[in-house]
Amino acid sequence: MTTSSSIKSYAKLNLGLQVFPKNSSGLHPIQSIFQEISLYDTITVKKSDTPTCTITCSKESLATTNNLIVSAFNAFNPTFGLCVHLEKNIPLGAGLGGGSSNAAVILNWLNAIEKKYTDKTLNDIAYALGSDVPYFLNGGRANVTGTGNVIDPLKHVDQHFVIIYPSIHSDTGLVYNEFDTFEKTKIKTSKTLFNDLKKPAFNLYPKLKTIETTIQSLITNDVFMSGSGSTLYITDPSEEKCKLNAKKLKSLFPDFYIEHVKALSKR
Repeated sequence: MTTSSSIKSYAKLNLGLQVFPKNSSGLHPIQSIFQEISLYDTITVKKSDTPTCTITCSKESLATTNNLIVSAFNAFNPTFGLCVHLEKNIPLGAGLGGGSSNAAVILNWLNAIEKKYTDKTLNDIAYALGSDVPYFLNGGRANVTGTGNVIDPLKHVDQHFVIIYPSIHSDTGLVYNEFDTFEKTKIKTSKTLFNDLKKPAFNLYPKLKTIETTIQSLITNDVFMSGSGSTLYITDPSEEKCKLNAKKLKSLFPDFYIEHVKALSKR
């Protein structure tokens, strides 16, 4: 491992999401299939003599000590400093796990250099940073349960997606709070690829529901939501069909972030 690297930090989709009431720790257990996709941020890292982590970013608002990259560095506590530049492509507040992926990339890179922690300890450090971070240590396709701490790898499936991010920043905490209100009244959604956070998210961000209805009227594929939103997606085994759908939707929604992506296998 060199002392300077440029690394791809991939996003994920939730292929279905079941959310359970809070446990004794105040956290919501989940069950979801996480699928890593080909959309990525680029992280350039370089060792430094100063024992801190400095960060720059293509989105200036993310270049702060609150960035999960800095938190990952501090939690790992390496014997050297780090200069990081984050080229951000994964939309924010989109339910795609960009920040968690960034943190996992840094943990993996540091451990590849120092070989300081076992897989279990590194996983524990990742979990303390956020419930999605452990998954990104290996990525691929996995069944994720517990509060994000139980990860069972699944066989790779060749799959293509069109992701639609309508520039609506969905606040995960608010969506879960809304879910708690719905859960108490036993109002849930369920379908082939269910997402228990879809109704709460649509209630908080009504425009999302309008967008979903519009997309559904234009294409034959079902429209799903990833995580707590606001990214919507469609899936199809045909790469050609997904590319055509992406082109069609881009022409109709020029202000949205719309991309064809594919499923990635475990690293």
